[in-house]
Amino acid sequence: MNPERSLFFGMLFAKILFLCAFLFFFGMESLIWSDSTTYLRLGQNIMAGHGFSFASNMAPGGFEPQTVRTPLYPFLVGFLDASVPYGLVVVSFLQTVTAALSALFMYRIAQFFL
Repeated sequence: MNPERSLFFGMLFAKILFLCAFLFFFGMESLIWSDSTTYLRLGQNIMAGHGFSFASNMAPGGFEPQTVRTPLYPFLVGFLDASVPYGLVVVSFLQTVTAALSALFMYRIAQFFL
């Protein structure tokens, strides 16, 4: 088997196994930690039609526009949360695939310099 393919599928398998074990022992609620609530709230507001904003009592109209985060990832999180059952698990799976692709990308960069 091609070493690149082995690396990709090995990393993908390891990350999926880790994700499944994490979900089994800690549950889906534990996927929300650190800054996850920020992205989730932004995504939910985008899907609700309030734009890229947070709910705020101080802002006119009840929503304060945000410029700290980029809008694509919160849009993806909000879209999957709103349209797919267990959307956060799907987001975690997509992050797993992205991590495996990152390992493959780093391997190719290393091969270029060796």
